[in-house]
Amino acid sequence: MSELIFVRHGQASFGEDSYDKLSQLGIEQVRILARHWQQTGEQFDFLYSGTLQRQKETAAELMSLVKNNQVEPIEHSWLNEYNADPLIQIYLRSNSVNEGLDPKLSWPIREESLFQRI
Repeated sequence: MSELIFVRHGQASFGEDSYDKLSQLGIEQVRILARHWQQTGEQFDFLYSGTLQRQKETAAELMSLVKNNQVEPIEHSWLNEYNADPLIQIYLRSNSVNEGLDPKLSWPIREESLFQRI
């Protein structure tokens, strides 16, 4: 039976000049997944990626570490991230008090630990 696996890109470089690249933690996250796939003997017939740098870096790092795999990523911009701002704003309005957050908190959130929490 065929299997479809979705992987979100590794952590981006929050707060850096270029957000659209993997952070050191993001690279390590990708390597952990690749090691798991190596141990389980996972192989791929196709690999699709968005066109954002962090997506392409994730795909390239994964495929470079997964043995017996010479799959070239197929890039599509429709796999790029969508604008989640409206959903996050609704979430903040509806849940800030229940989550122990400042009810006046607004998007975008600049503080990394709070950003990760949301």
